[in-house]
Amino acid sequence: MTHRYVTQRDLNGTWSVQEVATNVRAIYRGKVLAGLDEKTAALHARRLNDRSIFADALSSPDDSGSLVSRIQQAIEDPLPGSSSTS
Repeated sequence: MTHRYVTQRDLNGTWSVQEVATNVRAIYRGKVLAGLDEKTAALHARRLNDRSIFADALSSPDDSGSLVSRIQQAIEDPLPGSSSTS
């Protein structure tokens, strides 16, 4: 499930980061993302959106196998373009 975050100008003139579906203020590392300047709020919203997209990619049901098996396969397979012969 993807959570999307946006910035919102508050009544007191500061900015906050809100979760789109619930309109609840976002919390990052135990801090409510409110009372920010516009640039900082935009940066936090972008980071949260990037993390959400990355988490969805890892937990996608289209992928076969568990996360552990996919990591093991990535470690065991040679990098693209590298020669496996010595």
